[in-house]
Amino acid sequence: MGDLIVELDEHPTITRAAEHLGRRPATALPDVDVVAAPSRPALTGRGVSTGLIFAALPRPDVPHGDLVGLSATMQTWRGGLRPGGYLLTALTAPGCDDSLTEHPVTYRAGVIAAARTAGLIWQQEFLVLTAQLPDNEPPPGLRSALVDGRHLRVHVKLLAFCNNAGGSDA
Repeated sequence: MGDLIVELDEHPTITRAAEHLGRRPATALPDVDVVAAPSRPALTGRGVSTGLIFAALPRPDVPHGDLVGLSATMQTWRGGLRPGGYLLTALTAPGCDDSLTEHPVTYRAGVIAAARTAGLIWQQEFLVLTAQLPDNEPPPGLRSALVDGRHLRVHVKLLAFCNNAGGSDA
């Protein structure tokens, strides 16, 4: 059978997609020991071949602004990925992808920095629609609908990182 696909938040769509594609879905990482230096972990024990780990951010056990904790969590996840495997993160909390915050560094930039510190290589960003968009723009003069003074959020950002054993940027 194919690679192990780990969905840490037990999202049924990911599980169904993994099964459809002939992969082995799981909701937790198998027992993995990281025995090498943090910059290049090695796996021991059962022959783990995790091709993809999917996780929503922020995590319940890592506070929103704790980049050291997030980097440590990502280091653990990286230890479960095969070389060339991917970590796919979904920025799900309000404000996670908001570039108009008071803070000079957005949560998105912090996630990228934490992943780099954990030895993962930035690959791609995706926008996933969570609501249907209107067919047409509102007519001139009609204000768009705001909720509490903000536009309705209709997407989630996915950030993809690769466990590149070679250590070079893509």
